[in-house]
Amino acid sequence: MFRWLIILSEVVILIMALQSTFAQYLLSDVQGKVSGWIEHVATIPEKVELRQVHEAMAGPMESMRPYQREYLNDVLKNKGSVRHFHKYYCKGDDKNPFVNGASLHYFCSQIEASELLTI
Repeated sequence: MFRWLIILSEVVILIMALQSTFAQYLLSDVQGKVSGWIEHVATIPEKVELRQVHEAMAGPMESMRPYQREYLNDVLKNKGSVRHFHKYYCKGDDKNPFVNGASLHYFCSQIEASELLTI
C-alpha cells in the first residue's frame, strides 16, 4: 500500500512538473527539432527523384529561354507542383503557356519515368 502511494505521488509531481512553463518551452523546442528531422528524412526520396528529373532535363533546358527554365525550375521545386503540372498539362488538355511541343512531351515522359507520381 505504501509503494502505491509513493508511485501515485511521483506521478502527480511529474504531471505538475510537465505543466510548468519551462517544461512546456523545453518540450516544444525538442518537438520542433524532432519534427524537422523527421520531415527531412521523409522527403529524401522525393528530393532524389526531383534531382534526377532536373538532371535529365538539363540538356533540353539549355536551349530554352530563361523564363521557360525558370518556370520548369519552379515546377521541379516539390512533388505537389510536379503532380499538378502532370495532371493538367501531360494528362489534361490544358495548354501550357511556357512549355509546349517536343519539350513538353519530353518533360512529361521524364516525370512519368520517375517515381514522383507514386511516392
